[in-house]
Amino acid sequence: MKTAVFRKENRNWGNLIVVWLPSILVAIYFIQNAVEKIVMSTELDKAGLSPTQIFIVGIILLVATALYVIDKTMIIGSTVLALYMISVVCIHFNNGKPYIIASQIVLAILYGAYIRRMKIVPKK
Repeated sequence: MKTAVFRKENRNWGNLIVVWLPSILVAIYFIQNAVEKIVMSTELDKAGLSPTQIFIVGIILLVATALYVIDKTMIIGSTVLALYMISVVCIHFNNGKPYIIASQIVLAILYGAYIRRMKIVPKK
């Protein structure tokens, strides 16, 4: 079963770029974040987590990002990424740190999934 995005009649490159750009930017952000947590887990002191916990969070972020990019598992990936970023927003808010950027990343996750979902689901 092919999705609407990859059908021959819908292969407008401008349309594909507009649909995929938010998701690609979110994926780049989370891949960078996950790799940093995996590679430098001993040097990071985030929210009182141990290096092992930070490493596990990095692995979860990599898996969730992969799920976010794949169309069939996009909902699961976007849910995990959004919940992770909502917890980051809460931690920043509680500690008095700026939380606007983190909350905008949550919106970007949801917008990227929404716009891709609308292109994948065929109109009835």
